[in-house]
Amino acid sequence: MAQRVSATLARAGLPHDVIADTDLSDDALSPYALLFLPYAPSLTPSQLSKLRSYVSDGGKLVTFYQAAPGLASLLSCTFGPYRETPVTAFQLEAPPADAPLLVAHATTSLLPPHPKPPAVVLARWLDASGRPSDIPAVVLAPNGAAFAHVPPLPSPAAAHLYALLSARLIGTPEPAAPAATSPADYPAPEDLPVRAAWCTSLAPPLRATWRQTFDALSALPLAPNALYVLLPPPVAPSAATPPRELAPLLSDASRAGVAVHAWVPLLSIDALSPALRARLASERRTLPGHPTWLDPANPKNREAILESLLPLAKTGIAGIHFDYIRTPDDLPADPSTSAAITDLLQTLAAALRRANPSLVLSAAVYPTPATAAARNQNWPRWLADGLLDHVSPMIYVDDPDAYRAALDACLAATSPSRLLPGVAVVTDEAQPTPASFAAQLRALAAAHVLGAAYFPLSSAFPPLLPAP
Repeated sequence: MAQRVSATLARAGLPHDVIADTDLSDDALSPYALLFLPYAPSLTPSQLSKLRSYVSDGGKLVTFYQAAPGLASLLSCTFGPYRETPVTAFQLEAPPADAPLLVAHATTSLLPPHPKPPAVVLARWLDASGRPSDIPAVVLAPNGAAFAHVPPLPSPAAAHLYALLSARLIGTPEPAAPAATSPADYPAPEDLPVRAAWCTSLAPPLRATWRQTFDALSALPLAPNALYVLLPPPVAPSAATPPRELAPLLSDASRAGVAVHAWVPLLSIDALSPALRARLASERRTLPGHPTWLDPANPKNREAILESLLPLAKTGIAGIHFDYIRTPDDLPADPSTSAAITDLLQTLAAALRRANPSLVLSAAVYPTPATAAARNQNWPRWLADGLLDHVSPMIYVDDPDAYRAALDACLAATSPSRLLPGVAVVTDEAQPTPASFAAQLRALAAAHVLGAAYFPLSSAFPPLLPAP
């Protein structure tokens, strides 16, 4: 978490140092006017005493997901009680014209700070349907600020918020308005005919229902017209039959003209329970030394995957989108493993197309052929052999030039018509500005690829698109 805060401060242009929470001596803290405490759930009495002395001497303190009563009193608030509530982002209460309106941050675990005068609520959470709630997300006090959860990813909006806090607390310059974009900065919708979005849940991400979500998105010129909706790993017991939430989603999507693809994590089983992973490992169905990865050559795995996917192919979905069709990062490239994965895909493609000849088969892949091959993911061959209709290289970067370089490597390996490249909305790796996001979309349009795949569909997504 310290690295996340550091990256956000760097993005905000705020000079800073990182010090260990084990070094809270007076000498260590005294040079600094503002101290961020990213995540310290178990502060010792000595550490709390040092922080109180720091604030008493005029320092300002920003805390995250904190429950220590001694810190709450310093920040003119109370912490908690703990709440398990799904939220998607937080929004400033009364932002100045140049402040970010929304900071994307999804969680279900909150320790809300509740202000006491003179502290005030600076931001409140948006609920799971994207509507403002009454739950404080950030409290601003004379001595600092308190956040209800861990630090947000270092997005442009989060960086702007940190700069705003610094200005309010220690008088650094007010942050400049983010660079504005206009519809002219973006390609026309017809230049990106397919616009997919990865959705990490069957639950609607922006509104209370999928119908309301599709209605809200329809006003955006470059809104998704396809969804990759995440399902459990096919060897999970819950994957034995298609999920009941799928039918109403398909109905609402059809009404909105949106194609729904099942996003299937094929070989990674990290999402399964520890007990089920242990059972699969005991049956020698996982890779040696990697109990969260299925062995692609194991016949029982192939049988279980097919038993799960064949009924799914007949539900009316537009396609199946494979993910984690590779080996973990720390396993070396191996011709036999690569061949086993290709053979698995060949088996799945043949069976699924027999069940549903119109089914579109695609995969999320590493962003260049070289990085994919290092993980036994031979996607250029899969396309050449017709096993997949297209792939989505996950090119998650901030810099448009880096994006174009990765895109060029993909174009050297296959036809543009077989590429639906990924573009980051907000990820651990990348948090592009609207200007960078627009430049990446322009690069895709200029390359005449199928379109773009946005990751993920979240509350951070609409602000990156041009206004209608």
